[in-house]
Amino acid sequence: MFSGWTKMPISIFRSAVGLCIFARQGEWMQGVIMSKKNSYMFTNKQHTQKGIMSTILGVISLVTLAYAIIMSYLKAGNIPRQYGAAAMLVMLFAFVGILLGVLSKTEKDKFYFFAYLGITLNVLALVVISVILYAGAYL
Repeated sequence: MFSGWTKMPISIFRSAVGLCIFARQGEWMQGVIMSKKNSYMFTNKQHTQKGIMSTILGVISLVTLAYAIIMSYLKAGNIPRQYGAAAMLVMLFAFVGILLGVLSKTEKDKFYFFAYLGITLNVLALVVISVILYAGAYL
């Protein structure tokens, strides 16, 4: 008469665990369904200060590079030497940011989100600088 499992509209939910009743050819079966946990987990973990500093240096590096590229485009390549000095400073910031990100990754029992984000942003800044230097030398 019934083919396979059919779900009956009867369900009883208690706090975090719900009981559902299924019917199969006249037999009653009970299944347990886990519902979403509505609780908070408190921890003593903190974000690393070096990781946050690495992220800040990465953001500063990328913003400075973006400004230098946009101003260079608007002035049709006639830029002052200060933009080149800013690019060298960006390279220094990126190397220090990568170092701080790697050092913050070695700390125990911490959150590593800012460490990974800082490393990624600083590597991206170095890639952009490398592309600019390669384009200036060979293209």
